Amino acid sequence: MPKHGLVAAGETVPEAVMHAVLLDRACEVQLAAMAAGPIRTYSDADEAAAKRAQCWPRSQLEAGWEYLTRK
Repeated sequence: MPKHGLVAAGETVPEAVMHAVLLDRACEVQLAAMAAGPIRTYSDADEAAAKRAQCWPRSQLEAGWEYLTRK
């Protein structure tokens, strides 16, 4: 689906929605960082994978979903 927006998935609807929200925000931050100058990478591939494994556990995704539904 090129040029039709982002696609996110999860084991539950709240998880998929939060992945989409977080990806959208990450893209905004990435574009702002790229506008500020050259991108520098400080983490090697193993360190990045370890960080990714610890990021956004299910409990945080559910808390984010609850916040969005209250809002």
